[in-house]
Amino acid sequence: MEIDPSEWDAYDILQRVKLCVEHRNLEMAIRYANLLNGEPYVVAKDWIKDAREHLEVKQVLELVQTKIASINLHQLSFSA
Repeated sequence: MEIDPSEWDAYDILQRVKLCVEHRNLEMAIRYANLLNGEPYVVAKDWIKDAREHLEVKQVLELVQTKIASINLHQLSFSA
């Protein structure tokens, strides 16, 4: 059985967005929210923008944490 997102209405899309957010899958929630058209998209546009920015910040923080861990491991190897 094939799924055709073009046949979904705003309620179908928002239900999927809600489930993704509940399961902490913000990236997929944004993808679904981008399927909205017309007034529902206009209403959701700020949320989509904020969610994207949240993911960008999260990605940068993960990169910084990885870099710090790498520096710490490097320093430990020289002090041993």
